[in-house]
Amino acid sequence: MIFGEATGSKIINIENICKKRFGVRKTKKLIFKTGPKKLYIFKKNENTLTLSIKAWKNLKKKKNLEDIKNLFYVTETPLKKFPGNGFLFASKNNLNKHIQIFDINSGCTGFIDALSICLTSKIKSIIICSEAYSKNNLIFNRSISTLFSDGASAFIPDFNEIKLIDSIFGYKKNSYDDLECNIESNITMDGKKVFDFVSTDVYPALIKILKKNKNKKIDRIYVHQGSKFVIDFFKDKLKIFCDHIPSNIAKNGNFVSATLPILISQDIKKNSIRQKENIVLCGFGVGLAYSILILEINKSKNI
Repeated sequence: MIFGEATGSKIINIENICKKRFGVRKTKKLIFKTGPKKLYIFKKNENTLTLSIKAWKNLKKKKNLEDIKNLFYVTETPLKKFPGNGFLFASKNNLNKHIQIFDINSGCTGFIDALSICLTSKIKSIIICSEAYSKNNLIFNRSISTLFSDGASAFIPDFNEIKLIDSIFGYKKNSYDDLECNIESNITMDGKKVFDFVSTDVYPALIKILKKNKNKKIDRIYVHQGSKFVIDFFKDKLKIFCDHIPSNIAKNGNFVSATLPILISQDIKKNSIRQKENIVLCGFGVGLAYSILILEINKSKNI
């Protein structure tokens, strides 16, 4: 499991900004819930396409690209209304002209959605995730501006390394207004309703799939880095199933669809995967929706 990563070049000290706006006491309370003290934001000459190209260049293992049949490009912040970033990315990187391109607009579940399709179809694919919430957040918003970073990831799933064990997906009807961005307007998020969705929909789905696969020892659980408050919730609830639930929200912020691949990449660099580990991937957000996979990872010399 080798990933390419890239983050926005501009580092924002969100702690200092909040202290000026809200004072020291309120800032401490805010960061205790959100997590990050700094965020990575695009500079004016950066966008989701340029950052995804950088992540692609940082992907070390790119052999046999002629065998690639599909390109999944996940972003909610494309360069144009149309065509999607996938077509621009394919041309800029001179990918095979017969590759099938899928532009996916599904936010924090996007990486898992693309990976699930790839593993189910057994078609060799590239998965690109690139997000820039800062582009749609021009007015400071306490819920959004303190949480989201701009970043990208690149990944080519290896079917010899990754085996799909189980999956579960879901969405909450009529909840699409709880985290949204209308055309030419700012992002809005109802934090309470999003957390309610996490506790009443996402968490029960996780428990359901874990109990269904209780014969499998779960070695790692990678949960979308929604906020520190959310991660603390999952760590407390899931510790009976697994004691390795890494987090990078305080260090990096929330990269939306690129969050999970960057989290996994950072974790396995510190904690190498052993032979035949079972890992859980859990993404949730825009929709409101969730996507959960259980994977068996067969160690290779590259992990």
